[in-house]
Amino acid sequence: MAQFLHLFETENEFQDKRDNNYSEPWVSYTEENGKVVYNKSEEEREYERMLSVPLTFEALTSGDITFYRRNTAYTLTIEYQKNGGNWTQLSSGQGNGNKVNVVAGDVVSFRGNNKTYTKPTNIGYYNKLSASCECNVYGNIMSLIDSVNFSGLTDLEEISGETCTFYCFFANSKIVDASMLRLPARVLSTRCYDSMFQSNTLLKKAPKLPASSLTWRCYDRMFNYCYSLEVAPLLPATTLASECYQEMFGQCSGLTQTPVLPAATLASGSCKYMFSGCTSLNHIKCLATDMSATECLKNWVSGVAASGTFVKKSGVTWPSGNSGIPDGWIVEEV
Repeated sequence: MAQFLHLFETENEFQDKRDNNYSEPWVSYTEENGKVVYNKSEEEREYERMLSVPLTFEALTSGDITFYRRNTAYTLTIEYQKNGGNWTQLSSGQGNGNKVNVVAGDVVSFRGNNKTYTKPTNIGYYNKLSASCECNVYGNIMSLIDSVNFSGLTDLEEISGETCTFYCFFANSKIVDASMLRLPARVLSTRCYDSMFQSNTLLKKAPKLPASSLTWRCYDRMFNYCYSLEVAPLLPATTLASECYQEMFGQCSGLTQTPVLPAATLASGSCKYMFSGCTSLNHIKCLATDMSATECLKNWVSGVAASGTFVKKSGVTWPSGNSGIPDGWIVEEV
């Protein structure tokens, strides 16, 4: 155990090291009060730091960021702050929307107090932020739910039927890197991130998705047509829901391997068309043991690479073809 512990004689000494990014070993003991303290890695600390930052766009080229509404009957208001200036109201506009003009290097943050950006039970009425400039996105999406106390929010409220909290919210934008965006909800609403990044053709890096229990269509088409996506986010969920991953990575032609899919039981339509059209995909690891649910694997790997490696749980029988293990692939067991 000695290699995993470090003795600090006082609490102040420990705090000084922690404040200066002391990250190893991972467990520390302070003699002063007998506490064993978990010392977080720099990655974990950066994740937590971003939880206190409102949703922010960093412009890489000139253009605009538009707050748009799909239908006049559902207008919402948020606030934006440009380059650290004053917070200014911004209402969603139809047609061309209401714009914040930016040049390369500008930083624009957003906050609001709206429980959902889509009219419950009517997906045709939604609000979204769209960027015509190439940009990176970071900070906590929950600043749009509670403009002040967003850093600790981990629930997306289910309002009625299809809440669709952030339906199509960044769709058809020019986001390049969303790896520092925080989607911290552990309790998800139905269709909460449906089509969120759809057709962001420049997107290379995706945000973390920490939820362990999913809801109906929560990630449906989330990264559909993100041709440049290089690495899929980890998918730690072990409790799936109907159509939760449907078309999630459809047409992501830059994707070469999937994250581990740890759920033992697949839900109805849960992985339908999940990797359809991922022409470069050549490595899948899925640990499912129960694939009896209706259409749970329907065409989930249609159009993937002609050869590759499929890793499955030992002793589990899988179908083959577009709705199972791709034809021509090597199979490994764990």
